[in-house]
Amino acid sequence: MLTSTDVLRIRGNIASILQASSSISPVQAAGILPIKDLQGKLYEAHILATIIQNLTTLEGCTIKLVSSGTLTLKQKGSPINRTYPYFEVYRNRALIGEIFTDTEFLSLSFSLRRAKTITTSDYHELDIVTFSPGLNGRPRHEDVLLAVECKATSVEKSTFREVLGFRRELALLQSTPQKTSFNTWPINLITANPPSVHMFYSIDRPILKYKDNAFIYGILVIHETM
Repeated sequence: MLTSTDVLRIRGNIASILQASSSISPVQAAGILPIKDLQGKLYEAHILATIIQNLTTLEGCTIKLVSSGTLTLKQKGSPINRTYPYFEVYRNRALIGEIFTDTEFLSLSFSLRRAKTITTSDYHELDIVTFSPGLNGRPRHEDVLLAVECKATSVEKSTFREVLGFRRELALLQSTPQKTSFNTWPINLITANPPSVHMFYSIDRPILKYKDNAFIYGILVIHETM
């Protein structure tokens, strides 16, 4: 259970990272954080800040906040909604991707069955996702560059099975590693087709026992605390 001191510390850390890594003001950095101090949503914001920091420092990208309407990050699953804040990812001044929170994509199974209408079984929500730039609605699975799931509670074996199933809706296993959209971080080659990077962050350290198995399918399992 987070104390009020914990919440203030976490919020301060997230705001500092966002301010340093995406060239936004302290007011903007603090303003886009979740209104309610729910551990799960704070953890997602923490992971978002971590990803932005790593894309900047390890991958050499430039991150730009785009905020045309609502100040706080989107916290409920839906298609792309550009009235909420999102982030543009640039490499050498070229726009290579856009980062959204709590956004849905059309699944691999939807694509394979060539359906003409979309039902609730045809799309899934990602806590944090980087899509190819310039898209609207629910992008297709091949438009996902980086898919991120966050878990701020204890992890059971059933959780890992869910992660494996989620990966299957993003890509198929590919024996020959494929080039991702990234040069260094989070990884440049992945055993998946299309070559999306799937990351699963957990606050629960025992998740690491599944790390090697997950990597076979192009899933990066990471233990991260706040």
